Amino acid sequence: MIKLTLQPQAEKLAAENPWDFEEQLLYHQWRTYEALADTNLVVNTYNTGTGKTRASLLHLFRLQAQERRRANVLFIAPTNALIHQHAEDIRAFVDRHELEFFVVEINAARLRKIMEGQRPGETLQRLIQNPLTYAESLGIPLHDYRKRPLILVTNPDIFYYALFFRYGSHDQRNIFQKFLTTFDYIVIDEFHYYNSKQLANFLFFFVISQEFGYFADGRRICLLSATPNDYVIEYLKRVFGDDDWVWIAPHNEPSESAELATIPTLTALNLEVVNGELPEWTTTHWQELGDWLDAGQSGALISSALWRINTCYTTLRRFIGEVRLGRITGPEPEEARLQATAVPLILATPTVDIGYNFEKEGKQRQNLDFLICDARYGDELVQRIGRAGRVLGKSVTGQASRAVALLSDDAYQALQAHDGETLSRSDFAALINDCPALPPKQTLYAYIRTHAIIECFYPISQLKRMMPPREELLAKIDTLYEHVRAVFAPHSRKSSRSLAYFFTKHWYRTQWLRQNKAVMTLGLKTAEQFADWIQWLNAEEYKPADFVSLLPQLLAAAEQQEQLREFVESQVALTEALFSFRDSFQGALAVVYDRDHLLSSQTINSYGVMHLVSNYQVRWLTDRREFIRTFGETDVQGNLYGVLQAWRDPRLHSEISYRSPWPRAEFDQRVCRRPVALRGLRLTAREQGGAPYLLDPRIVESFSERHIIVLGVSPEDSGVVYGKLKNSSLYSRPLVVTFPNGQIQEDYRLFLGTQAFFAHAELLGYFLMKDRLKPEAIII
Repeated sequence: MIKLTLQPQAEKLAAENPWDFEEQLLYHQWRTYEALADTNLVVNTYNTGTGKTRASLLHLFRLQAQERRRANVLFIAPTNALIHQHAEDIRAFVDRHELEFFVVEINAARLRKIMEGQRPGETLQRLIQNPLTYAESLGIPLHDYRKRPLILVTNPDIFYYALFFRYGSHDQRNIFQKFLTTFDYIVIDEFHYYNSKQLANFLFFFVISQEFGYFADGRRICLLSATPNDYVIEYLKRVFGDDDWVWIAPHNEPSESAELATIPTLTALNLEVVNGELPEWTTTHWQELGDWLDAGQSGALISSALWRINTCYTTLRRFIGEVRLGRITGPEPEEARLQATAVPLILATPTVDIGYNFEKEGKQRQNLDFLICDARYGDELVQRIGRAGRVLGKSVTGQASRAVALLSDDAYQALQAHDGETLSRSDFAALINDCPALPPKQTLYAYIRTHAIIECFYPISQLKRMMPPREELLAKIDTLYEHVRAVFAPHSRKSSRSLAYFFTKHWYRTQWLRQNKAVMTLGLKTAEQFADWIQWLNAEEYKPADFVSLLPQLLAAAEQQEQLREFVESQVALTEALFSFRDSFQGALAVVYDRDHLLSSQTINSYGVMHLVSNYQVRWLTDRREFIRTFGETDVQGNLYGVLQAWRDPRLHSEISYRSPWPRAEFDQRVCRRPVALRGLRLTAREQGGAPYLLDPRIVESFSERHIIVLGVSPEDSGVVYGKLKNSSLYSRPLVVTFPNGQIQEDYRLFLGTQAFFAHAELLGYFLMKDRLKPEAIII
């Protein structure tokens, strides 16, 4: 065991308090407010728990004082749990200071509730135009008909779907225009949380705001992040240069602030670093946890894995009692998560890693006296440790907190030389930042210079279609693309003409599939698809006109027509997968009856089949009718229905199997070293130790009929791929391939969904060296 003592932390108080706040302003909050007066972008990177959200809200006073127009605000948080928390905090801030804003919280579920038979995009644009349209659904008092500016609190998914024309065709243009033009102030919380694909979305918005003059017209952006990395800072500099943004951070506080008074924000922390797993630690330390709770302390267990949290919950409720435990996890509904914050011991997944406050009503000292966590990444560890001992605004600030961090053997060995040291919080963060065994979670940014430039051209092309065909306007669109290219991929040779052709071809493919669904026509449009298919099969280019007269013979058999249709569907699926904000791979969903609450506090709930199969013994039912007949009516829907019976021991490891229509060499050429859309993948499993496990056939085939985006890794490449990605957040699954000659090869790996694009971007240099593939050859 390694023991470290982290010193208490205090923040400087601002000398100014122009609004006579009862709780005096912190210096970094005042710096943020001052910077937003005349700077397009302000980035606040003060430590977690020091009031960054409040710093961003001070700009509302300036917006309200404007006389020229109503100023609307967009506040983006990465999870729905955090959206709700922020909406409550912003509403309280607005009410307390009598500011004239509507505060509206919107996510996909809430949008569905207020749609009233309308389309989602239509509802969203009408809500932004006038929130009073949905006053009753939004909880706005019926007598309050004042037309006030809007503060829309939402997630990045909705923002992405609006900006990238992902809503229905009737609403795409309108909702894009609403998000582009409506908001004068945009706050993006936990900016470090986003992966490269999601970061590219925000960078694109920054660029388009520059090119269309919204910053010149007063738009301001505030980014909040406790653990920024060098890549993010570099991309911000590419957009804003060195002079058009301000970084508010502890390391650049002006020297004249040295004499300012301070206020405690974090208590001292007694940290134990242990090499081990959270479930095992819980099994051997439940008595210690019980003693802490008996002494009136409150705490949390945080793990990166849902199965670990639920295993710990099953163990602890036997010894500590269910009444003192609560879970904040993905399967828990919003109401249960809110209730869980009030119990003495909270068990949570990374839902709480980003800005989540563990409010304990009436507690005079820190909300969390102790914290137990595991961590694979350094920023993850610093964030979780920072949850314990927060005392900003508390009357009791001198009682130390405790934490236990369960790390890998490599991380434990790397920190062992520091056993017994006393460190400041900043020194501890620097120590972790320099530890190779605890890398940052987000380090993969090659996607931005490869696939993201294709992704971001789509809204540019749509914008071009929206504009009148005036030469100066079309030139502005071309300038926008060149600006995006300069930020994303300065050395890219992709022209706007080639990307426009790419999306035109995609549109024609979707139209062809729609028109040839029942009967395949044999004209020029089919010849165009056939020529692409031949190019994909043989790497040979032909003119579509060469095939028109030959199509009756070439596509005479139904099997040949189906193969052509399959190719076109795969190319469409591959292109569409570029526009999945979270992940394009979504496995089957199962509805389960969970009498013992092994998965969540809900007796009937739904979750991913792969997780359930890996961790639980499940008795699968015939269908939904049997489920309802046995357990009663439910609104919960899924692909499969079953009963959770017990924990599975040992756990199963899921694998993918595939029966290849091609010999091995051709399979490697078709599936490896580039993302492809593959149909016919089957789910299989093994017990720990290697014994195959027979799954229900419905599970095996649960996604075999869908195109899944994959990047195959051959045995030849596996060593290099592992070496390049071993410390990243990307995860490949074992793939067992059966070839036409009966040979079975078990040494392949697959990256699934959006991770296929991420992995391909990182490995592209190696792949080009091996294959001399053209970067443009992913989608024909």
